Amino acid sequence: MFQKKKLIIVYSEGLDKYANYLMQLISSRDDGDSIVGVPDGSVEAAIWGEKEYESSVHSLSSSTFIIFVGDGPIAMRARANMTWRIDELGMHFGWLGTQACMYVDDALNRENYGEFVKRCEEYGQTFHGGIGPLEGYQKDDEPITLRAEDVIIEQVDESKPADDKSGRTPNLASDKWRAIMRGENDPEVITSDVVNNASRRDATPTENSLDLFGIVTTPFRAIAEALDVAGANLAAFVSSGESRDRQYTLLARIVYIGCLSEFMGV
Repeated sequence: MFQKKKLIIVYSEGLDKYANYLMQLISSRDDGDSIVGVPDGSVEAAIWGEKEYESSVHSLSSSTFIIFVGDGPIAMRARANMTWRIDELGMHFGWLGTQACMYVDDALNRENYGEFVKRCEEYGQTFHGGIGPLEGYQKDDEPITLRAEDVIIEQVDESKPADDKSGRTPNLASDKWRAIMRGENDPEVITSDVVNNASRRDATPTENSLDLFGIVTTPFRAIAEALDVAGANLAAFVSSGESRDRQYTLLARIVYIGCLSEFMGV
């Protein structure tokens, strides 16, 4: 039977939520066929505020493990010489001896949010409302989906010149149709087979009937507009503090699953 090791989680002001989450993970009985995080019952954890730590630090032995959460003055002094084991997506965790520190600095942005979502999926971290809360945001390997109301379906009339700025005339059969993004000048051709299939369902291609034709390749401008929406939502997401909240929450889970056992030697 192993001897329990003691861990004190010291949080900076306003960050007790994440210290408590880490303690909950440590105290959970989640081992099955394999160990998750640290072996069940191997660590005895407590959470302290920085003031409580300051008043008791002289009574602690060097064998007591400590994790500082946040970037308060005590945590910043403690982390000065630590080696960082996690240093990505604005999340950091490292240790020296029996003292460790976890904190978040850089906020998420349009370039790294997709990777953050993948990390959440990798570590099984979920949030209320799902991982990706941003309207208009999709991961890099997924196409942007157009709404039917954003697309006009019309029949091609070869007798008329093209109505786009390039002056091109479509070289298409007269029974073909095209889908046009509202305000977009690069139409996507819809084949006559698709139109015939729609006709067999007693449907007539009309404005706002994108669903009759399946997937329409997203024009560049549609992508740009969708990214603008995502960018605006991401800015609101960051300014609200929810970005930082999710980073700390994910970091606590990564520390528990991937680092705590090595740090504490259990």
